[in-house]
Order: sequence, then structure tokens, then C-alpha cells
Amino acid sequence: MSSNKKSQLYLPNNFCRSFLEALDHLAGKNGVSTVLNLASLKKWTDAYPPDDLDKQIDFADFARINQSLEDLFGIKGGQSLSRQAGWTIFDHSLMPLPGIEETLKGAQTELLPEERSHLAIKTLSDILNEVSDITSTTEITQIEPLISIKTCPVCWGRSASSPTCSTLLGIIERTLVVFADGTDYVILEEKCIAAGDSGCGFSIRQNHQK
Repeated sequence: MSSNKKSQLYLPNNFCRSFLEALDHLAGKNGVSTVLNLASLKKWTDAYPPDDLDKQIDFADFARINQSLEDLFGIKGGQSLSRQAGWTIFDHSLMPLPGIEETLKGAQTELLPEERSHLAIKTLSDILNEVSDITSTTEITQIEPLISIKTCPVCWGRSASSPTCSTLLGIIERTLVVFADGTDYVILEEKCIAAGDSGCGFSIRQNHQK
């Protein structure tokens, strides 16, 4: 369930454009059109938002797209699609930002794998805070890195019985793949505003099953 009430908090245009272009590839043009119609966002059916960093995508609109994915494809199917679209947001909207490539090269040549994972989530958190109205913090515990989101564009105005922010999970996952060989990590969303928590929280754990 989602609300139509605007948040007055915004994502860059190209976050939403990358997300919709990924869905276009994954679900087809007709699938994206159906999702946008369900989300009451027909204005983007023929023309996706521009490829720029202007903050014009209200969190409530982006959240309704994510909700409509679950309504159309089921919770599991919709979250799988949004997770994969999150990878594309990182590749097309975050990776090209100034300084990211230099940070990545330094991490790969100078840091241990564990240090790279810590740098990855800190870098991601800083970027999200800088280019959007997402409020993100990180914490490095003795067990695992944590990233917390206080204002979330994926579950804004939504209610759910369990964590539902697969788009953010996908972005975090792709960040770790690029920075820190993410195949060695498992990302879990353990808290979610839509499920009644005060914030959305993600833990990054080493995968010891290999």
C-alpha cells in the first residue's frame, strides 16, 4: 500500500530515468507502461525524466513505482526487478560522478578487501546525501558495516509487513561488487520504515559459505 501524498523530498532525474530504462530492458516497454499507469505516473510513459542531476523526482512518486512493481509482478517478482534496476542506478547515475573512479582505483590498489567494503558504503552514503534528499549514515561495528537511511525514496508513504527497499539493496550490492568484490558479501535489509521501523537499515556481512 502506498500514499499519493507528496514528500517534498527529491531524487535526481537520472536516478529515475536509469531505473525506468532498466525496467524497460527487464520487463519490456508494455510492462513499464503498465507500472507507470498503476502508479498514476502516465506522464513518463512516452518520455522518461531527463538524464541530469536536477532534483525533481519526488520520493512519493518513486515509491509508488516500486509499489506498483510489487502489485503487478508480486512481492518477490517486483522486488527482484527493483533490485536489478538498482544495479543500473549505480552504473549509470552514480559511477560517472566526479571522483568516484579515482576513489575506486585507490581502493583497489591500496586497501585490503575489508577496508574496501567499508570505503564502499561510506562513499555511497556520502554520494546519496550529496546528490539527493536521502539522509544516510554509516557505522562500522566489530562484526559488520551498517548503512542506515532515515528518509527513504523506495518506501516513502508505503506500508508493508517486511522490508521492501530492494532498489536500495541493489544499489548497495552493486557498489560492493565494484569496490570490494561484492560476491563475497551478503546484504540484508533488517529494518524498514514501511514495516514500522524508524529508519531503513542494511547490514553487510561476509559470505563464509564459499
